[in-house]
Amino acid sequence: MIDRCKFIQFCQKEPEKLNYALWASFITNTRSLVGDNKVVEMCRPFLGQDDIAELLEQRKRQTSHRSCDYIRINGFKCPISGCGVWHPDELESVNVFIERYSYTKRIVKKIGNETVAFDFYLSNFIIIPQARLVLQETGEEYLRGDIYTSRHRIYKNFLFVPDSFDTATKFKRAMKGKLDLQFKGKEDEIQDIKRILTTYRPRMKIATRVLGLHQLKNDWLFICSSGCIDKKEQNNKLVLLDEQARILCNIINAQPLNDRELERIAAILFNFNVLTVTAPILGWCFACFFKPRIFHLHNAFPILIVHGEPGCGKTKTITNIVQPLFGLSRPPESISACTEFTFMREISSSNCVPVIYDEHKLTVLSQDQRDNISEMIRSVYNNLVGSRGRPDQSQIEYPYSAPIAILGEQGVIELAHRDRIIDVFMTIRDRRSKVEFEENYDLLCRANLQGFGNGFLRWTLGVKDSSLKIIFEEELDAVDQKLTDRVRVNTAFGRFGIRMVGAFLEEHYINFPLRDELLLAVDKAQIENLGTSANRKSVAGMIIEAFSTMAEHEAQRLSTNGVIGTTLYHLNRHEDWYIKENKLALNISKIYPKFKKWVKDYNWPGEVLDKDEFIRQLKNDDKGYYVEYKTVNTGKQRFKAHILDLTKMDHLELGKWQEQIM
Repeated sequence: MIDRCKFIQFCQKEPEKLNYALWASFITNTRSLVGDNKVVEMCRPFLGQDDIAELLEQRKRQTSHRSCDYIRINGFKCPISGCGVWHPDELESVNVFIERYSYTKRIVKKIGNETVAFDFYLSNFIIIPQARLVLQETGEEYLRGDIYTSRHRIYKNFLFVPDSFDTATKFKRAMKGKLDLQFKGKEDEIQDIKRILTTYRPRMKIATRVLGLHQLKNDWLFICSSGCIDKKEQNNKLVLLDEQARILCNIINAQPLNDRELERIAAILFNFNVLTVTAPILGWCFACFFKPRIFHLHNAFPILIVHGEPGCGKTKTITNIVQPLFGLSRPPESISACTEFTFMREISSSNCVPVIYDEHKLTVLSQDQRDNISEMIRSVYNNLVGSRGRPDQSQIEYPYSAPIAILGEQGVIELAHRDRIIDVFMTIRDRRSKVEFEENYDLLCRANLQGFGNGFLRWTLGVKDSSLKIIFEEELDAVDQKLTDRVRVNTAFGRFGIRMVGAFLEEHYINFPLRDELLLAVDKAQIENLGTSANRKSVAGMIIEAFSTMAEHEAQRLSTNGVIGTTLYHLNRHEDWYIKENKLALNISKIYPKFKKWVKDYNWPGEVLDKDEFIRQLKNDDKGYYVEYKTVNTGKQRFKAHILDLTKMDHLELGKWQEQIM
């Protein structure tokens, strides 16, 4: 050891460079090898007798040697690959050490009266820790390090998760399948390697798995796979664990815009379609940049639903205008390909950069897929938490934290969903209604929208939270009075986004004359697409519409065939329903079993209640069209029926039933 240890050689060759801690380390590490007398002899040329005696007395109480890491900290640079020295104090307690860029196991055997040691190479690499990362969501500790191989290759930024050192299989998995990284050890040796790693003192950092906004002390930071920024530019206080990144966002590396470029984009940003399309879409987008900071105001954030006929520009608008604002590169994912777990994984990976799904077609989705989408929409709106079990019976939590946009030819039907969305309906006619729409769209596709988003993001980090609450409440009060409850709150989020981008442009001395028109357009779009409190349909009302469709479908069949008969879904006028003096009598007991079968066969997209709940909601509908429950005589049949007043049901589409109102 004395001949091979780089530190002991340094102590003997350049003793004048040693400080007190290094002298103490020298004495500790040599006295167990050569004895106190030899140590005194080695130190006498460089230290006084009193100093040697004091150090020896202190070291007698030291039961273990000083590690290479301790020596490094106190001023001597031990080689990171080790020097091949094995210390006798480690013989029984530590079996693994570093030699020549390899983890090596010393096997000690007694042969007669002699002890013989054999070195066995466990790996052809070593790990040099660079940072210890404490995950702020769970408190778990991760290790990020570089790997140095015996062939002098260096692999940067390997991440070791908490269970990477549990088994040899998991340890090898952390090597990311690199063919030139070899390991032949077992679990016990891995624990020794873990002990070696703990002797290093890398930087301690806070880490997160969630892309987006995070508050450290009083400052807001934005983090993505490209780095972390605060209002003063680059920041290294937070680290993103993106080894399995679900969202690829590169917004902070975008080329910044000068004021001239900013003004050009602002002039056409809302003029590539009618304002009832552009205002709610972009208002929602700019509100997303603030989601973690304003969600608590109403414990809600709406889902963006963009729907319309094929060719109206839904997907192009999102991929060429919305996604660049956030620095997103992946195309939207088909919603039909997602499971409950993939929803949880993707949506929990961000808190302000949106996750976008395409191809929303209720008629081609299975019931399980519809149920998953329904549960996802409800969970995202209120930031609920999903969970997934582990083999050890613990659970991983997945907050539904990301904003969500859903594109498709169909919107949402379920009333609970319509209360949780900003609804945008697009048409080919609107897109082509003005020549400049197509021209502006082409200009925006070529513009540096990622730079616009970058500038807006950096500006938002300097906005005070107190001012956000004031602006949001102002917009909530200003929403059209026809919109109430959740729909009113959702609309306020869209208006809030318009207000904030207006404030951003005004700070750069750019005129924003369309602001008031855009705010009104957000309201108008929701009134047109979702209806007002006066004409909104309840779940019970939508089911009655389905009853009328069943009756209409049967009437058309009989008219076409000219044959009177019955089918599985036939609603007989005198047995299932009857109209007299503007009163609709429904035999719910007979209709409802047929309705449930019709729903499955015709893939009806609405919400289905059980019969008792339907009757309960029917009686308590706020439109007041329920009259009574009594026996009805149709002239051909007598049956118990629920009586409804057709004159109070003009907000529903009841086909031929409405035509019979006198």
